[in-house]
Order: sequence, then structure tokens, then C-alpha cells
Amino acid sequence: MCGRLQPAAIAITDPLGELKHTGLYQITYDLRKQRDYQSLHARIKAYGAWCRPLESTWIISTPQSAAQVRDNLKAVMDRDDGLLVTRLQGEAAWYGVPPEVSSRLKSLLESGAA
Repeated sequence: MCGRLQPAAIAITDPLGELKHTGLYQITYDLRKQRDYQSLHARIKAYGAWCRPLESTWIISTPQSAAQVRDNLKAVMDRDDGLLVTRLQGEAAWYGVPPEVSSRLKSLLESGAA
């Protein structure tokens, strides 16, 4: 399942007019006790450019840093939950991902958006 994740989204302009490069980030989480998936998923989808290749793994495109993404998402998580935000760069491999998601990830990684 993918949202508006497009290779063309490599750079954007911030409100001050500075050019910011967009990076691809992998988000992996483990919601343990309360499991408020709706709030977390809404935060992730709010980035606009997202893809969910596996149940608890998402790929987003954003000019934010990994720490900024982490801070944004942890605001809707519990203290006992786990979260990993990793910038995707270079080589990647996967298995068991739907063909349309696989194709989109491959084109994004090849386009240099990572």
C-alpha cells in the first residue's frame, strides 16, 4: 500500500525559500500494550509521501531529519513502545513485498531520492 510516494519529490522549498533535499526514511515500530495504531498511522500518512511494504514498516519521503521524524511520531506513542527511523541510502533488498510496492521502492532508490 502506497500513498503519494513519487520519485519527483526529491527537493522542496521551505517557507523561508531555502531549498531542502527530501530523504527516504524507513519507520519500524513495535506498539506493545495499548497499540494505538490509528494515531500513529495518521501521523505517518500526514507526511503525504508514504509507503507501507510490511505490517509494521513504512517508508516516507520528507525533508525532516530522522530525529525530527522520531520526535513527531513518538508524541503519539506510549513509553513502552519501540520506534526505529532510518534514512535509506544506496543498496536495498526485500522479499515478500507486493509487486506494486516493490516496483515503487526500486524506482525511488534508483532515482536518487534516497
